[in-house]
Amino acid sequence: MRPVITNTLNNGFRVYSQSDPSRSLNLSGIVVRVGSSSDPPQFCGLAHLLEHLIFRKTKNHSLQEVRLMAQQLGGLKNFNIGTSREGTYFFTPNMLRRNRLQEYFALIADLVRNFKVDLGGLKTEKGAINPEIPLTGLDVLPEEIIDILHESVYAKNPIRNRVAGYPATVKPIPPSRITNFYNRYYTASNMAAIILGPKHNCAMRMAREYFGDMPPSKVPERFREYEPFNEDLPTFDTIKTVIQERPGIHQAHIAIGFPLKIVPKDIPAFELIADILDSRLFEKLREENQDFDGGVYNAPVSFEYSKLHSIFIVRTAINSSYVESATEKIVVEFQKIRNELVDDPFFNASVEALLSDYRIAFEQSGEMLCDMITNAFVNDDEELRSLHNYPKALKRLNPKKLMLLANQYINPQKSVRVIIKPAS
Repeated sequence: MRPVITNTLNNGFRVYSQSDPSRSLNLSGIVVRVGSSSDPPQFCGLAHLLEHLIFRKTKNHSLQEVRLMAQQLGGLKNFNIGTSREGTYFFTPNMLRRNRLQEYFALIADLVRNFKVDLGGLKTEKGAINPEIPLTGLDVLPEEIIDILHESVYAKNPIRNRVAGYPATVKPIPPSRITNFYNRYYTASNMAAIILGPKHNCAMRMAREYFGDMPPSKVPERFREYEPFNEDLPTFDTIKTVIQERPGIHQAHIAIGFPLKIVPKDIPAFELIADILDSRLFEKLREENQDFDGGVYNAPVSFEYSKLHSIFIVRTAINSSYVESATEKIVVEFQKIRNELVDDPFFNASVEALLSDYRIAFEQSGEMLCDMITNAFVNDDEELRSLHNYPKALKRLNPKKLMLLANQYINPQKSVRVIIKPAS
């Protein structure tokens, strides 16, 4: 596999590169260690609003020039730009011609480096964000239900902050708070470039040209006096349930979160558990129920983690009358992973599936690799140790180790269920 090389400029700015001699991979972008978990409570949605405002214009590029350059690469829809709970990122799409890579990296660097609040743009972007916030239809239900789940699981943990914020917290954000937020977090020590395609010395030259003159600074505090994992996990006699009714939908949407406290070295094990449970629930909730008007099409299991939290999440759409039986099957499978060894053939197949995704990221998919590097950087794994050690960590696992970890950390009674169902 082609290695990812990491280096640091004198001012603390990080550079990640992967050389592709075939010249088929030409992708670059900037990552900033700030997301909704760093939002001030009264201005939840600030990091996301800033991301919208940055990708507009600078002193060197007008709004029309930015839009025209984006259009040359297929439009804004092809750029990977977004804000998560932990980070903000600005990536170009993969380009066919390497000689255009520096031109578009220069554009993103200019947008990130030379931000200034445009009052007209502020009004526009607040208006653009507002439709992202309220629930308006089926398409936004999956993200909405995860937001509600985080809010219901965590009482103080800032991971509960909604990325898009709320109308009442986004609308009053003044320009001065946006500028102060930008100055605090968009610093050399808090940013990284990911440049895939050129040789490492070329990537370093590009980073120095556009970010080498930034002043050095300390890494800013991101979580506003909140120490990661200092909040006790919720404990309930039964699964805590949050129910909301919504007009205009015809199926119930459910999400069940199983929060846990773990150490980073066990992350590969829990990703493997998620993959195993995903397959089991596919069988239990889909294959054993052929009445699809009342059954489940899919019930994906994900393992979500950051510096602030770790949680298994299962979500699906289902007929309202099947919610309780589906919940029971999900809980049973989580309990079973605690008490029974996974069959060796199934265990080995799941390990190979995760290793396959890992190889695809390093050998074929620059987008997947960017996501992996971004996740490591925003969670302070600047040297990518966990990423590079991932295959070895998976191969050290066995069914008994999985069962012991599951029994130690997963407690189905420490869980929250969110149900959004059709209005009666």
